[in-house]
Amino acid sequence: MLEVTADEWWENVTLPMLETARLKMRLLVQFADRKFRPVVQTNLADTAGETTEVTLPELEGVTLHSHEKKVRAFLDEHKKNNPTIVKLRANQPLTRAELQELDRLLFEVSGFESRTEFEKYFGAQPDLGKFVRGAVGMDRGAAKAAFGEFLSGSKYNSAQIDFINGVIDYLTERGTIKISQLYDPPITSHPDGVEGIFPRDYDSLLSIVRSINANASAS
Repeated sequence: MLEVTADEWWENVTLPMLETARLKMRLLVQFADRKFRPVVQTNLADTAGETTEVTLPELEGVTLHSHEKKVRAFLDEHKKNNPTIVKLRANQPLTRAELQELDRLLFEVSGFESRTEFEKYFGAQPDLGKFVRGAVGMDRGAAKAAFGEFLSGSKYNSAQIDFINGVIDYLTERGTIKISQLYDPPITSHPDGVEGIFPRDYDSLLSIVRSINANASAS
């Protein structure tokens, strides 16, 4: 996180960059030196004079946050009745026409004046489908069903079942999962990741994960 101390980092900072920095700094707070600090009280008189109304320049970070808030509110409101969003949550593949219609709706809701700015922030097709799935998550039943055949026959031990349940939990909350995340916490602490948990069947497992992620894009 040393990069945030440099002036250059702040020149082109974006809202996602600030959020990432905030999350990383929050993890470092536990290591701060906790020294006793006396309580300081102040009693200052308000000496402000007459106020003058001024117009502040539009702040990019605040503006982007308002656009994203509108989009996320729309997704939350329609995640159970919009056919395309329902298909995304159910892990059903989308047609290009369905994704284009969803793209149109979200662009109108977002309030961006140009499609270039909209795609710069939310991503162009097919990335938009992954963004939407990430915002609304997957239906837990659909996530479990994706691994149903893989788990059939009860041939796996408790550690392997726990691994799959961890992936299902993640998909339910986040919608998609990167292959690289199958090698690290919170999914697993095994030094060899998914290959260590499933030494013989990890290729089949990776294929399922890739299929789930692909269903968030247009076919």
